[in-house]
Amino acid sequence: MYDNHTEKGGRPNYDEILMVKLLVLQAWHGLSDPELERQVTDRISFMKFLGFPETIPDYSTVWYFRERLAKTGKDEEIWG
Repeated sequence: MYDNHTEKGGRPNYDEILMVKLLVLQAWHGLSDPELERQVTDRISFMKFLGFPETIPDYSTVWYFRERLAKTGKDEEIWG
């Protein structure tokens, strides 16, 4: 979806499928970004749905991902 390989560096990208699955969970359960982060770290059913990832993105990463999707128009490709 996007690539952050720049001279500035930065942390590695999270898997796009994981990020979209987080947005799906958020929509299904009507969760805010901070509540999504709490629920994912607490509920085994959420972890199973996500494929038991080693690390979970924090709420701001989910927010930035959703904003970037909207800014680039990729959200329409996914949900449209």
